[in-house]
Amino acid sequence: MSAEELMDLLKADASLADVPQSAAVSEKDLDAILDRKHMVDSTLPPPYAFSGPGWEVVTQMDGSGLLSSVQ
Repeated sequence: MSAEELMDLLKADASLADVPQSAAVSEKDLDAILDRKHMVDSTLPPPYAFSGPGWEVVTQMDGSGLLSSVQ
């Protein structure tokens, strides 16, 4: 496979539509992101969206942990 063919394959797979864009995080958004009350009380929803300008919440998928394969 040539370098050009490989680049064509990679270009077709990349899309900026799913990538959070860089931006300054407002004080209001930062306060909401840093609010951890929902981690103590599991009945509370997170006080923020899962993505926004300048951030994206990364969630762990089942079985994807670093030590998941250690017995």
